Amino acid sequence: MKAVYIHGLGSDAGDELLRTISEIVPLEPVFVDYSHLYEKEGWLTEVLSVVKEQIPREEHVMISHSFGGPLSAYLQNKETKALVFIAPAFSVNIGIRFTVLAEAARKGYAYFESKKGVWLSMKDLNTFFRLMQRAPAATVPFAIIVGEEDLIVDNRAARAYFHKSNEKRSWFVEIAGAGHLFVDREKEIAEISEAFLRSLGII
Repeated sequence: MKAVYIHGLGSDAGDELLRTISEIVPLEPVFVDYSHLYEKEGWLTEVLSVVKEQIPREEHVMISHSFGGPLSAYLQNKETKALVFIAPAFSVNIGIRFTVLAEAARKGYAYFESKKGVWLSMKDLNTFFRLMQRAPAATVPFAIIVGEEDLIVDNRAARAYFHKSNEKRSWFVEIAGAGHLFVDREKEIAEISEAFLRSLGII
């Protein structure tokens, strides 16, 4: 079985957290990359189709970080056996939302400072928020792993996503003292992901 890794906004297939997980989870890794879209205005309208093309048409699990979480929720299919959401961006903190919308209203775009800079027009931002907030419920067992001190995403949205599911084998894990990128906690996240997949008999 394969493990499909989907990175977050401003990152790419070299995401350090996801690479660390792939070294511990004993499944064949497939690293999705949609970072080449970042320089195109309106790129968020294409992102689902670009990611979908990279998901293998065979049994797999999807392990995602940040904005990769909503993307994997949309793209789960009959071959998807489990989902692991790490700091999923089902909503962003209100301060960030206000800041980027104000910047976009003033300049015509907002800029996300990250590994790979991302410019988002007002149209892009509207699509971005809509994709996050309307992410479909998981149809397979899933784990949500959040950082207690995440200043980027709103963990309340992750909890709400968890509680609207009837999947009893799912996990919700909050990591004390951890932020959005889980710096120096990557191995811990990898071990939780592996334990969850083992609990399902996938590995």
